[in-house]
Amino acid sequence: MRYVDMEQAELGQLLGRDLYDNGGRILLKSGTKLYPSVISKLKQLQVSSLFILEEEAEDFDRRELVAAKTKDEAIQKLYETFNQVRLKQDMDLKSVHHAAQILLDEIMNRNDYLLYLQDIRTSDTYLPIHSVNVCILSIVLGQRSNIPPIKLKDLAVGALLHDIGKILVDDPTLSTPGKSNHHTWKGFEFLRKKFEVSLLSAHVCLQHHENIDGTGIPRGASGSEIPLFSQIVSMANHYDHLLYHGKEDHQLLPYEACEEIMGLANRKFDIQLVQHFLHSVNVYPTGTHVQLNTGERGTVISQHKGLPTRPVIRLHEVTESENENKKIVDLSKLPTIFIDHTLPK
Repeated sequence: MRYVDMEQAELGQLLGRDLYDNGGRILLKSGTKLYPSVISKLKQLQVSSLFILEEEAEDFDRRELVAAKTKDEAIQKLYETFNQVRLKQDMDLKSVHHAAQILLDEIMNRNDYLLYLQDIRTSDTYLPIHSVNVCILSIVLGQRSNIPPIKLKDLAVGALLHDIGKILVDDPTLSTPGKSNHHTWKGFEFLRKKFEVSLLSAHVCLQHHENIDGTGIPRGASGSEIPLFSQIVSMANHYDHLLYHGKEDHQLLPYEACEEIMGLANRKFDIQLVQHFLHSVNVYPTGTHVQLNTGERGTVISQHKGLPTRPVIRLHEVTESENENKKIVDLSKLPTIFIDHTLPK
C-alpha cells in the first residue's frame, strides 16, 4: 500500500483504504478499482491524496500504532459530537471520553510501533480526522514526556476538542488573533462551562497556538507560561496540518514535515519535545520508494522503534550473482548508508 497525491493515481489501480462520507459511512471500500467515474468522484470530494494497493507489498510490515477499526470508531464518535455542536444541540461528551479512552488504551498496548498519520480526507471529514490524529500524536508525546496515565486522558480529551471553537465561529478565517471572536477563545469559553471537561483540557483549546518564543496567540505567552498539554497539542496540530495542507498549499511528505518541525525548535516548540517527536513518528512510512546515498533504489518494508530514519529497505535491482539476502538493507546496522531522497514511484 502506498500513499500518493491524487494527481499520481492511475486508472486500474486499487484503493488501499476505505473512504468515508461526512456522516462517517463508507463511501468507497478498500479494493475499489479506480475507474474514470471513481477518480471523478474523488476529485469532486476534494480528495487530495489516497492509498493505493501494490502487488509487491505482501511482505511489508504493516503494523500500525492504532488499528484502522479503532481510529474509525473514534472519528465517527467525534463527527457526531461536532455535528451536535454545529446544530446547537446538547453535546454528548460521553462519546468524546469514549473516543479518548479507546485511543489511549490502544496506544498503551502498542507502544512499540512508530506513528503514521496520513489518511484519505475530504473537505467534510477534515475536522474529525484531524482532531483524532492530533489526539493520537499528543498521547504518544505525552507518554514520552512522562505524563502519568491518569492525566493522559485529560490530554487526549483536550486534543480531541482543541479545534471545537472553529465550529462556534461563523467564519474562522475572519476571526481576530488575540480577540474574543478567535476560535481559541470561543472553544475555551465553551468548554470551561462543561463539568465533564477538566480545566486542563479546556486550556488546550485556548493555548494550542501559543509559541515558546512568545510570538503565538491568543495571549503571546512564552516558555513555561504555556502548559505542557498545550505545547504538546500545538506540535501535533502543526505536524498534521503540514501533512495535509503543507506550506503554501503544498502537501508535505512525512520526512519533509519532520524537517519543518526540527527547524522550529526553540522558536515555536521546546527542543526536548521536538526530540520526543522525532523518536515517535514514521519518517519514511512503509511502502515509500527511496534512493540511498549509494545510488541504489528500494522500498521501505519495515521500521525500527526509536530509529525512524533508519528503516529496513528492499532493493529494487540486485544482480544475479549477488546473494538473495543482499536485497534487504537494514539501515540500523549500516551507519554509512542513509536515505538520500524519496522517489515518486
